[in-house]
Amino acid sequence: MRIDDPDIFRCIAENLQLGLYLTDRDRRIVFWNREAVRISGYLSHEVVGRCCHEGLLTHCDVTGKILCISDCPMSKAMQEGTPHEARVYLHHKGGHRVPVYVRAFPVRGLDGVVIGAVEMFEEQPTALISERHEGILAAHGLLEPVTRLPNHAIMQSQVRSSLNLYREHGLPFGVLLIEIEQARQFEEAHSPEALRAILQVVARSISHVLESECLLGHWAENQFIALVQGGSLVELERLRKQVRELVSCSGIQWWGEQLSVKVEAGYAVAEPGDELDSILERAQQSLQSHKARDVAVAASIEQQSGPASES
Repeated sequence: MRIDDPDIFRCIAENLQLGLYLTDRDRRIVFWNREAVRISGYLSHEVVGRCCHEGLLTHCDVTGKILCISDCPMSKAMQEGTPHEARVYLHHKGGHRVPVYVRAFPVRGLDGVVIGAVEMFEEQPTALISERHEGILAAHGLLEPVTRLPNHAIMQSQVRSSLNLYREHGLPFGVLLIEIEQARQFEEAHSPEALRAILQVVARSISHVLESECLLGHWAENQFIALVQGGSLVELERLRKQVRELVSCSGIQWWGEQLSVKVEAGYAVAEPGDELDSILERAQQSLQSHKARDVAVAASIEQQSGPASES
């Protein structure tokens, strides 16, 4: 076999430690490697022959804006004939969002005309706990069984530990309290099984928004808590917005229906004299304040649109 045999290049592409796929000019997928399967959850036979913008990866940015129509790196690479890179969130087959860094390159024929594109994507570090750490927590009964996140007890201990470090060494941190909106109504409309499935998707989407130095845990029935080391009020507000947007464009397929939920979040940073109850109370007050603001905004929009809809 010659070194320039096409099968050798295909074997190399198949075994790259990067997600890689090839499309034709119409963005129809013609090749999908093993790492692309691992990162996205989609098997090769589920995507080859389909257009990448047909409800597959549906890349979005950190604000939740879908990029497939006008800002897709692969589409730009083909249109402009130049490489394009971006940090995006792809839609995993399981419904959650995964942060990836993508690099798209145009593919040219022998005559120099663009005939397709290649996109490589690499998963970015997030707040997901390692499999080994997850196994240790599970062995000691410290994982919430549905979301597989550290449970209330371990998160309480982690907040107390951070408070001790703040008192003794001045290391700043913040907590982000996240709540699924109308969870009970969702369960009544679709079933407890659907709620458990959406909880898993929300948990993974949130963990993929947070940086690797953050710790995400399950706090209450429909609440999550994130421990953000070094977190300032500005940083926590940024994370609050990102969590909201990324969760809103995640979801599950349930008996042929696409289901999703919304979340709201509040936050607090450590202050002198804080105890566990005081910092969590401020985070809860912040959450309630943001929820009340959302209700007021929705009511205002409905009031403004009322006369127009009646006419």
